[in-house]
Amino acid sequence: MKTSKYLSLTVGITLILIFISNFIQPVSVAQAPNSDLTRNELIKLIAIAPEQGLNLRGVNLSGVDGRGLDLTNAVLTASDLSNVDFSTTVLVDTVVAIANLSNSDLSDAILFNATLDRANLEGANLQNAYLGEAYLENANLLGANLNGAILLDAYLIGVILPDGSTYQDGDDLVARFGTATNP
Repeated sequence: MKTSKYLSLTVGITLILIFISNFIQPVSVAQAPNSDLTRNELIKLIAIAPEQGLNLRGVNLSGVDGRGLDLTNAVLTASDLSNVDFSTTVLVDTVVAIANLSNSDLSDAILFNATLDRANLEGANLQNAYLGEAYLENANLLGANLNGAILLDAYLIGVILPDGSTYQDGDDLVARFGTATNP
């Protein structure tokens, strides 16, 4: 009788330890210690709702490795996305308004029809990014790398350009910043 009690207690404790261990996740080297989510958690969330897109309004993803993820239709409004690696990431129809993307890597990212109104892209790398039909009204691009960026039909009213000037309709961004196209 005593043996079955100890066996039951041992099995119970083992199950509790297994249950708790599922909530403990190692921090990735590319993961900032103050981020709300890791790369693996983002991938799991994307798998759950691939067509609806993620609603991560106000989330802190600072320093996260988001390379190559598909964040189509995601809502990242008012989020801290500073120092994030979104290179080669798909951000089609994504809402990233009023977000902090300072010093983030968006090289080769696809931001078609993305909403980046009032986003802080100061020091961001947008080299070869596709920003066709993107909305960047009053966005801050101070010090951003726009070399090779495609801005076809992008909406840039009130945008602070990499040199600190404000975008004026007709500005030649190809000549000034090496973009692949003008808006």
